Amino acid sequence: MNRNILILVAAAVMVGGFVIAMLALESRDMSNAQTTAKLNSSRLVREHSPMAGNGDARVTIVEFFDPACGTCRAFHPIVKGILRDNPEKVNLVVRYLPLHPGSADVVKILEAARLQGKFWEALETAYATQGTWAINHQSFPELFWRSISSVGLDPEQVSKDMQSPAVSQNIQQDTEDGRALGVDKTPGFFVNGKPLVEFGQMQLLQLVNEALEREYGG
Repeated sequence: MNRNILILVAAAVMVGGFVIAMLALESRDMSNAQTTAKLNSSRLVREHSPMAGNGDARVTIVEFFDPACGTCRAFHPIVKGILRDNPEKVNLVVRYLPLHPGSADVVKILEAARLQGKFWEALETAYATQGTWAINHQSFPELFWRSISSVGLDPEQVSKDMQSPAVSQNIQQDTEDGRALGVDKTPGFFVNGKPLVEFGQMQLLQLVNEALEREYGG
């Protein structure tokens, strides 16, 4: 066997070993994420969590989000499409996880909007106008407030609720739950308690379709 062939064989062995090691690492990470989610399953949904879809559905998507997150905005129509295509079979629960500077106050406004029954309208407007109030990964609550002025919120009540200990407690609870579940970036998805480890649109759709198949069959 000449030297060139030996080099090629050695390179192939090295590449094969690297691939095996990466697959083992990915499998371990997935197993760890699933174990963490299972051990902390009681933290997935709270009484204050906004919900959309059929509350009696057997498939539940839980999303931890930051309204200033561009990827959250990009996934929003995808998640809405899942609900639209499965109106009786899928429920969506959203949780706050403000990671961007200034996002905590923006989330307080969203939570205040929820108390006035206008959470989803405020969230839709937040994503639609994100470029006007989330600049260079920095959130500006005063600009956000201008963006959602057309939603029909009572501004005095919003200001009052933003200072409410209950609102702060809800946001803190969501943040603590997200960390306990292993969510360190947004959006963070769980489908029937199973975390989306390999992130992507197709991966999310696959996770949802697998849950639909298990719960409702073909």
